[in-house]
Amino acid sequence: SYALRYDDASGATVWTELLGVSADSLALTYTVTTSITVAETYLFQYRAKNIHGWSAWSPSLALVAASPPD
Repeated sequence: SYALRYDDASGATVWTELLGVSADSLALTYTVTTSITVAETYLFQYRAKNIHGWSAWSPSLALVAASPPD
């Protein structure tokens, strides 16, 4: 399973779980479409789960939200 979370850009580092925590997920893509502000920077982290349990969270990846293409 994979888990994915993001920081809501509040400055308080409040993580929002997106997938893989309450139910196992093998999704390789995920699109965030709500509570996102164009040109704001968001932090994302992921981790993996196998028969030995969960890995540590990855280092944070900073992404700037863009407008959907026309």
